[in-house]
Amino acid sequence: GLDEVIPYLDMIELVGGEPLMFPELIDFMKWMIDRNYAKQLKIRFITNGTIVDPEIFSYFKDFREIEMIVSVDAYGKKDDYIRDGSNWNTKLHFINICAQTPNLNLAFSNTFTWMNIGHLPELYHFFYNEFGISLALNNPVSYPQYFQAVHLPQDIKQLYLNTTYQSEFSNKESLTQILQTPGDPEQFKIGIRRVKQLDKRRGNYFLEQFPEFEKYYNAA
Repeated sequence: GLDEVIPYLDMIELVGGEPLMFPELIDFMKWMIDRNYAKQLKIRFITNGTIVDPEIFSYFKDFREIEMIVSVDAYGKKDDYIRDGSNWNTKLHFINICAQTPNLNLAFSNTFTWMNIGHLPELYHFFYNEFGISLALNNPVSYPQYFQAVHLPQDIKQLYLNTTYQSEFSNKESLTQILQTPGDPEQFKIGIRRVKQLDKRRGNYFLEQFPEFEKYYNAA
């Protein structure tokens, strides 16, 4: 049972779905606190930042350390689109609460595809200016292949290089190299068709947030 394992652990990582929605989470945290395991444990959450539950946060002080890794892929409504079910204002509220919570270390996880690679500078500058945080921007999607950023059409790559990529931000050299590398147009066509299918299923509209793709989306 857990009593045989947890005394030998340094850290527990909780991932999703959304770990802050686990119905057993509060009871699990109370159980660790009651048995004096909490003071030796670091708990790492990987979260979308959509659940703000004061009761959960109230138990964090009893643990050695809490690490909250918030998944964020773009700024504002672009992030809401990419991370379907997310809400940017709720995420910012969550981040602000985390920043004010003792014993909690805040970090961020970012994945980029051809959808958001051109908008990473905007995300970087927002977090740097608002929170003093320098996002790494170094996690490319590997699967499915048709969402890999290298497969962007050349005209959109050039658009980003001439506009959003004129500022300085982390990992700029590697990201620029991706935009300068030829991709596979057929992979992009598969990807944009998939986006259109997801829009129909979810009731979203890709072009509201990414209008630069209009001719490709309409042709898909």
